[in-house]
Amino acid sequence: MKSILAASVIMLFASWTSIALAGNSQTGSDSGTITFIGAVVESLCDTTIQQKRVDVSCNKAGLANIKTLALEDTAWQKLPNSVGNVRISWLDGQHRRGTVTIHYQ
Repeated sequence: MKSILAASVIMLFASWTSIALAGNSQTGSDSGTITFIGAVVESLCDTTIQQKRVDVSCNKAGLANIKTLALEDTAWQKLPNSVGNVRISWLDGQHRRGTVTIHYQ
């Protein structure tokens, strides 16, 4: 019985202190300044949809490289110049509507 009472007191004390600490950490959190310094120096990749393929053209340091994707391949593939990954996803079973998703690194 004493061990249950002691455990209850410890848990109650721990919950009070965590609530008190959480309340103090939020003081003044509704203001501040975030500064961004920099620029986007490379253009985005361009996509050209052909009859049975998608060409993805990526420029880096003034050089254009093209990655050709077969419309049947829906796995993630690396883009030229290590700029990211690309994937084709179909929205319907007939492969008439789809999306090309590009994740830049």
